Amino acid sequence: MRARKCGTVVFVGSRTSWLQKYPTAVYAASKAALHSVAQGLSIELAPFSIQVLLVEPGAFLTKGILSPLYPSSNHPANRITDYDSMRTQIQNNYASMIPGTFKGDPQKAMTLLTDVVRGEGKVKGKEWPLYLPMGLKAEEAMREKWGKVERVLEEWGEVIRDLDFDEGVDSLKV
Repeated sequence: MRARKCGTVVFVGSRTSWLQKYPTAVYAASKAALHSVAQGLSIELAPFSIQVLLVEPGAFLTKGILSPLYPSSNHPANRITDYDSMRTQIQNNYASMIPGTFKGDPQKAMTLLTDVVRGEGKVKGKEWPLYLPMGLKAEEAMREKWGKVERVLEEWGEVIRDLDFDEGVDSLKV
């Protein structure tokens, strides 16, 4: 791709990298890592005209989503009773994932992804996005996270900005 000075790198993240609703820290951390890698690579690859896209799906019922995220944590020999309520919450969440309850159509999502990469269809003429949230749940997660961050900045703004050296302090002697 560098030699051709064109190409596209697509990462499949998750709305969970924006906002966690369930005790799935390891899964969310892996998706947040993809988020950071995609952001960094988008800068590093830009001089080569290589585009980076971070797809962040919301709620789409696929075969993969029904498999346990943490098979070893559910193994009877590894159970720690302190985590029983979290394990039950995760199991109940998976039990609720039945066909017909998800509105997200995986086929439509992949058509959109193809159109974005090719610059065709519904997205023709739109500016390349680094982030591609897919579905209402992804949009809601991003907006909820932005709201939380905005509230922190509003409430804490004066405190977090007041960290520069005071006038007349020689920063090299501190």
